[in-house]
Amino acid sequence: MTTNQSFLLDENVDVRVGKFLKEGGHDVVFVPKGIRNGEVLALAANEHRILVTHDADFLDAFLTHKNLSVAIIVLRIHPPTKTNVTQAFTLFLSHLGEVKPAVIYELTQDGFKVYERGPHDTGLGKK
Repeated sequence: MTTNQSFLLDENVDVRVGKFLKEGGHDVVFVPKGIRNGEVLALAANEHRILVTHDADFLDAFLTHKNLSVAIIVLRIHPPTKTNVTQAFTLFLSHLGEVKPAVIYELTQDGFKVYERGPHDTGLGKK
């Protein structure tokens, strides 16, 4: 069973995905249009939200910002239709349960990968 979580959806994520998450009992807000990636990360951190994006640049941001405490879900789903994304989210949340902070999750149509830092890591470790 998943717990209700707080998500920040990047401007490149379909609003219908936000509606799907809200219907699942999650708290969802969207990134204001036109703000930079650094500001998006700061907003997610300040509001204790899980960032959901199609932008793979956030994988690099995770490496660059060693003290980043936000969880990031990068959607690698093609085509990124509402059906494909919501099916991937359903599978992801049912298998994972709760999203942990300071971890990157890469969702695909076939499943997901978890990247997290160990106490002495300088990069990403794939689980």
